[in-house]
Amino acid sequence: MKGIFISYRRADSAPYAGRICDHLRRTFPSVSVFMDVEAINPGADFVKAVDANLADSAVVLAVIGPQWDSIRDSAGQRRVEDPNDYVVRELATAIQRQANVIPLLVGAADMPGAATLPPSLQELSRRNAIEISDSRFAEDAERLCKAIAGALDLPQDDAPYRERVEYGRFFSDAELTQARTRFRRVVWISFALLVLYILSAQFWRNVAPPITPESVPTLNCDDPALKTAEQRAACVAMNTTMQGAASFGETLDKYVLPLVLLVFGFFLLVVNVRLLRGKKWARVAFAVFGGLVALSVFDVLFSNPLRGVPYIAHVVLYAGTLIAYAWAIRMMFTEPVRRWFLRA
Repeated sequence: MKGIFISYRRADSAPYAGRICDHLRRTFPSVSVFMDVEAINPGADFVKAVDANLADSAVVLAVIGPQWDSIRDSAGQRRVEDPNDYVVRELATAIQRQANVIPLLVGAADMPGAATLPPSLQELSRRNAIEISDSRFAEDAERLCKAIAGALDLPQDDAPYRERVEYGRFFSDAELTQARTRFRRVVWISFALLVLYILSAQFWRNVAPPITPESVPTLNCDDPALKTAEQRAACVAMNTTMQGAASFGETLDKYVLPLVLLVFGFFLLVVNVRLLRGKKWARVAFAVFGGLVALSVFDVLFSNPLRGVPYIAHVVLYAGTLIAYAWAIRMMFTEPVRRWFLRA
């Protein structure tokens, strides 16, 4: 029994509970941290899943906000007085099983008095609470982590606490959804621009006169300056090599390059789809693609055979692709999209 169970009321402290959950999962990656919204699979029995995870948890965190004990149901009864209320059942069961129940006061909430609690929860009012505030979240969260480490008999190391980058603010589910929508839009814009850029490059390559063995200039092996048979043989070998290289390049352009571009485009599509599902490996792959786009700047500006209007259009399209990728990568590693990846 080495898990951590987070008990909270969604209408009272859901953003706080989510932030605390993220922090604990990064601090204790080997410990199970249960939060009902994320840990219960669709279609699973909610009550059975909660009870099973509660039984496997040695530490239960009671996240108490300003309205924790005053929220009422549709009949006007305080939910804390309802023995079938999920939060009441969770905490009453944890207290009965003698789990380490730690009250967490968030949003400047006060600890409920014993007189305001049902008999099954009155012991909660005597538990030493930890206040989690916005302005001191790093320090308060560190105190909580040290308390949990002691309760679970985990090694304590101050360095990870000092090195962690804490969140600057809370984000509601609506804010995370809106940020994810914007991020999805930027990702698909960057994908469309990159595909358009590749197709335009291929188009202008096909418009340009192809390099064939017949178009490759050859050396005049009948030149009187070539006096010996060895010199004439070397000249013939040079012409054969150049024509062979031109033939090989023509084969690459006709058959190999389109196939490579098709495979690359499919892989890029897979990366984008997995990225928008929160896969961390896809985030790395997407950043690598962005780096490759940035490195091609020298080829676009200085080795581009295009001239005039086609050259300007090609450069503008490339610039748009580069900006879109840079924008998407910045969103990936900054709040609030970064928060969504940590929760995915």
